Amino acid sequence: MGREACTLECMQLSKPQNRIIQSSPRIAQVVAAAGSGKTRTVVQLVEDRLARGIVRPGRVLLISFSRKACGEIRERLSPVARAAVEVSTFHSLAYRRLREYGGGGRIITDEMKSRFFRDFMRERNTKGIPYSLLLANKPMFRTEFPELCMEVFWKFACYKREAGLVEFEDLVRSMLRKLRENAMSDLQNAYDLIIVDEFQDTDREQLSFLGMMNFKNLIVVGDDYQSIYGFRGADPSIFVKFRDHFKDAKRYYLNENYRSLKPITQCGNQVISFSRNQIHKRVVSMRKGRHPTLALSIERGKEESIRDLVLKNPGARILCRSNHRRFVWERAGIPASQISTIHSAKGLEFPVVLLDLVGGWSMLRGLTHVPPEEVRIAYVGLSRAENLLVVLHSDYTAFDPERLVFEMFRSSVKRIGHNELADVLSGLAFV
Repeated sequence: MGREACTLECMQLSKPQNRIIQSSPRIAQVVAAAGSGKTRTVVQLVEDRLARGIVRPGRVLLISFSRKACGEIRERLSPVARAAVEVSTFHSLAYRRLREYGGGGRIITDEMKSRFFRDFMRERNTKGIPYSLLLANKPMFRTEFPELCMEVFWKFACYKREAGLVEFEDLVRSMLRKLRENAMSDLQNAYDLIIVDEFQDTDREQLSFLGMMNFKNLIVVGDDYQSIYGFRGADPSIFVKFRDHFKDAKRYYLNENYRSLKPITQCGNQVISFSRNQIHKRVVSMRKGRHPTLALSIERGKEESIRDLVLKNPGARILCRSNHRRFVWERAGIPASQISTIHSAKGLEFPVVLLDLVGGWSMLRGLTHVPPEEVRIAYVGLSRAENLLVVLHSDYTAFDPERLVFEMFRSSVKRIGHNELADVLSGLAFV
């Protein structure tokens, strides 16, 4: 992108976005709310610094946390910038760099992992808890079955070592070890500018990697409100306390939401207030038009009662907490294309979101409050909505864990019936 084109693009950005692009601190932390245009800001920042000669081609590393997110960023970069910037996940970076140094190994496949754990756990007593759930949530596994958890992962490590197999997590650890041994000095000095997207999903090893790099500038972008991968080791406190790790970091905010109508952002502000240890910000909708956030009661086991409403509105998406609930909705006749778990919907947006609070939150059973990560999961779900948010709930008993989640929404939603919702959906073209 040429200098003139870059300047024109910058003129079309908001003041907070331009402030970040034109900033010059050595280390910057960008707290970017849902729907605030963070990817656009990151892309334009890279384009601008390359166009002005602030950074040299081949000396920019842009890290995100999924191949999908990396692909989106690459697509939005100009051809010139795409050739000048290394866009990668932490794991892919470790894989490539270790291969350059003759390290790494054969990546274990999902099928091989599943076969090992299935065979090992088949005869173990997990008190009725599916072993797949335990493996997906290591903190819960360690708490409920500490000895079994230690045994299975020790056996798995032995299996990988004997077969010459590695996981991506192993590669990151190997890369860190070589950096600590000063065996990858070329990598330490390879980049002038490092940008980390979705920094709220960072873990301690990835933080250590950044601490060992000899960068000129570091920019991290994220939203602690959307940190929902604790089961993978992500630690939101790294983002919240970022300036404890990098003392000279300057913080910037993107609070303007360009995705959702005002009632949805207001609902989000209400729900996230139930979380603790956060970077407080008030998200403000920049879209005109209003439509109240709604709540529809449906009977558990009667999910097919809203099938026709969903089928008539292809822009509607049901978001649920668990894969089990996704299967329940599919059995009720809802197309798979209109159902997602909240985790798989992160980063996406839909005209209408039907947020499922009827079931799927069983991990809250016996608790008196919603844990911070579950609050954030609910927040991520609701913040996918562009024009309308509908909370699906039931007539809860005192023992239903979903009751706790619905209480966070209660003051922000208007209860309506099935026919009323049908009328609202039919008129959405006029929102």
